[in-house]
Amino acid sequence: MATITIVITEGPYGRLNANTALRVAIAALEDGHKVNIFLTQDGGWVGTKGLDPKAHGGFLDLATYLGKVIDDEDAEIRVCSYCAELRGLAKENYPEKFEMATAHDLLEWILKSDKVITF
Repeated sequence: MATITIVITEGPYGRLNANTALRVAIAALEDGHKVNIFLTQDGGWVGTKGLDPKAHGGFLDLATYLGKVIDDEDAEIRVCSYCAELRGLAKENYPEKFEMATAHDLLEWILKSDKVITF
């Protein structure tokens, strides 16, 4: 199976990019692929604790989608520590499975991945 790295650059509720990214991640995991998710820029807000499952009338339930990814052992999630710091976010703002990372970590994933997708 393939290793897919998904880079999320947009916040949780501005457009549908984060929603689509997480749905693609879930589909890939269900099909047996390994998934790496890297949250960068405003995408760092996607993983923060306390996402509202009722946002947009429940249509964009990112918390549920994110939970499915977090619970899968074939998924890794990293947050750009620089981007998080610029937004006043720290490790404690994220679920336990999330790792703080750097551009070097993203580069390592890119080089080891079969596919890289940016949302």
